[in-house]
Amino acid sequence: MPFPLSLPSINAIAEVVSGGSANYNSPPSIGIYPTGWEIEQFMSACNVPFEVSDSRVSSLSNCLMELNNNPKAKQVFPLAATVLFW
Repeated sequence: MPFPLSLPSINAIAEVVSGGSANYNSPPSIGIYPTGWEIEQFMSACNVPFEVSDSRVSSLSNCLMELNNNPKAKQVFPLAATVLFW
């Protein structure tokens, strides 16, 4: 996986981890729809500080974009895939 990831890749990861938007006018959720607290726990398991500030999806996207520009990304993104699908 080359780093940094592209913006579409970051957005796709955020959609998968967050389950998508809760907005009824948006496309259906992707997979399981975790609460903000559950996403915070998931990110904690990946050793990434994360807190939902406004919406779950935008908070996660912003966190992943910041992480993507950090050398730590090479360890965290593969770990997240392991934790997510374990």
